[in-house]
Amino acid sequence: MPQQMGGIDEGAFSHCESLTEIALPTGLTELRPYVFWACGKLNSVTILAGVTMIGESAFCACGKLTRVVLPVGVTRIEKEAFTGCLEHRDIWIPESVKTIIKTAFCFKHISTWYAPNLTIHAPAGSTAEKYARENGISFIAE
Repeated sequence: MPQQMGGIDEGAFSHCESLTEIALPTGLTELRPYVFWACGKLNSVTILAGVTMIGESAFCACGKLTRVVLPVGVTRIEKEAFTGCLEHRDIWIPESVKTIIKTAFCFKHISTWYAPNLTIHAPAGSTAEKYARENGISFIAE
C-alpha cells in the first residue's frame, strides 16, 4: 500500500531563487505555510489532485507567478497564500473551495489592497465568485 505523502515541510523551498517552475508530486495533500515563500522567479506551478489546502503564505512574495490552477479537492486557501504576487494574472479556483481567508490575495503584506491584475476563474455561484465580488477582484465564470 502506498504511503501518504501529506505535505512538504514548512518553508522547504523558501528563498529558492533558481526555482522557475515546479510540478508537485502525487500524494501531496497540503501546501504547508511558507513552502514557496519568496521564490522570486517562480512563474509556473502545477498542483495535482489530492491537495486540499493552500497554507498560509505558501506562495507569498513569488513576484513572477502569473498562472495558478488549483485542482478539484482544494477546500481552503489560507491568509496571505498569494500575497506579493504582483504579476499574478489568473487563478482557477474549483467549486470545492469553501474557505478563502480575506487576505489570501492581497499584494501588499497585511493590507486591504488586492492584486490589481488578478482575475479569478471559477464556477458561478461559488465561494470564489463571492470572494471576488466582495473584494473588487475581476471574476470570470467558468
